[in-house]
Amino acid sequence: MTLLSPRDIEARYRFAREIARAAADLAFSFYQRRQSLAVEFKQGLQDVVSEADRRVEALIRRMINRRFPLDGFLGEESGGSGENAACIWVVDPIDG
Repeated sequence: MTLLSPRDIEARYRFAREIARAAADLAFSFYQRRQSLAVEFKQGLQDVVSEADRRVEALIRRMINRRFPLDGFLGEESGGSGENAACIWVVDPIDG
């Protein structure tokens, strides 16, 4: 396994802040219309998913893939890819 350099880690940290702002904006747009937001149950009454969950995670995945296409990704809603990558982003943007 290849380790990331401090410079590579710093670049991802700065980018994670950009991602957080973009994801927060999208999540807030769903929050503003939460009364009409459809919620589905995945495996039980405590395991729910909404369009907001899926869309925010998809946004994050797209942003990461564009900037760091060799990085791996593991999302609660969309699963994973790049399990052998030097860097793997683990994402669950909306919980509960």
